[in-house]
Amino acid sequence: MLHRALDDDGPAPLEYVIGRICQEFHCLPSAALQEWLDVPHGFIPAILECLAYARAKATYDARGQRTHDPPLTELVIANDFALVQERRRTRC
Repeated sequence: MLHRALDDDGPAPLEYVIGRICQEFHCLPSAALQEWLDVPHGFIPAILECLAYARAKATYDARGQRTHDPPLTELVIANDFALVQERRRTRC
């Protein structure tokens, strides 16, 4: 069920996954489905996650605001903090 998938409580229906591919890559469902079948398992979801992370980071960097995806924004903030800590350690 889509609702559960959106709450991270189950797998996303294939129709939703294909729709997301169409949105991100501006293609027809037939092309998206063919790509889904052709590429290694997990590759397209990894791309979609990277794109979502990049958008969350860009929004946070530009405005200092959280995005519509709070857990992803929290990850951006945590990674920013970790990088600052790492830079401080390497300076000493």
